[in-house]
Amino acid sequence: INSINAYLSKLYYGYGTILSELPPSDCLSLMIEESLLMDTKKGTDESSAKMVCESNAMNALRLAVDLDGNNVVAMHMLAAMTGGENDGGEG
Repeated sequence: INSINAYLSKLYYGYGTILSELPPSDCLSLMIEESLLMDTKKGTDESSAKMVCESNAMNALRLAVDLDGNNVVAMHMLAAMTGGENDGGEG
């Protein structure tokens, strides 16, 4: 199970990274076309779509850290996105 969690952690880290780097227009397209994002009913403009992408990115990074507490890259990315708050319980 530990190796599966480590693998899933890497996948969630990658997903979170991609979502966090998407431009607002791509976030809006993803929000409209896909059902893979949470909170998609929070707006229909590019600005709110970018916030949805960022929120989903942080959730994915939290999952990455929860699945593998040794995933330092995910911990650092999450800390950078949250300003050090809610960093998966590190410390």
